[in-house]
Amino acid sequence: MIHFLRDDRNNTVVDVEALPEDIHSVVCIDHYSRFLLKNLNRADEIAADFNHLQEIRGEFFETGWVGTTDELAAFRLRAVGTKYGLDYVVD
Repeated sequence: MIHFLRDDRNNTVVDVEALPEDIHSVVCIDHYSRFLLKNLNRADEIAADFNHLQEIRGEFFETGWVGTTDELAAFRLRAVGTKYGLDYVVD
């Protein structure tokens, strides 16, 4: 499955492809940059959270995550989406 965070204009800010044996993330620089510019007062916090999303593959393989890749993607993206008012979508 592919998990997305989208802004209020339905632009993808980040997507995570969760496969049974692997997981990959992509931060869409153009939409992320616009989102960051709208939230400059939280820039350091946003950058840290999105950096953590960018490292989701390492989290899955190196921390001993006990669930599936889909569960990890949903858990992380829902948390960030809720924190910043982004929509969590699964395709």
